[in-house]
Amino acid sequence: MKRIEWVDFGKGFTILFVVLSHVLDGLHKTAGLESYENVTKILMAVIFTFIMPVFFALSGYVYHPTQKINRYFRNIGKKAINLFVPYVIFFVVYVVSTPM
Repeated sequence: MKRIEWVDFGKGFTILFVVLSHVLDGLHKTAGLESYENVTKILMAVIFTFIMPVFFALSGYVYHPTQKINRYFRNIGKKAINLFVPYVIFFVVYVVSTPM
């Protein structure tokens, strides 16, 4: 499949802004930037209410299924099991190791 340059640029641009918002959030919480609290809150609000939907829209624009539906659901089942089993194991370890 041929890549669409403007979509790649848009996705890269939105990823950059998401990273920027996480950096601002981390700086605000750890570096004591209380004087910039309003600026960081506004920037993060803009990023998460506008940039994230744009990223998902661009990703959906270039998505097309490459496999048959029954194979797709089989792969989803395998991935769900691969995620669920470690989750349950770590959950049990956490519950057992946490004092009540």
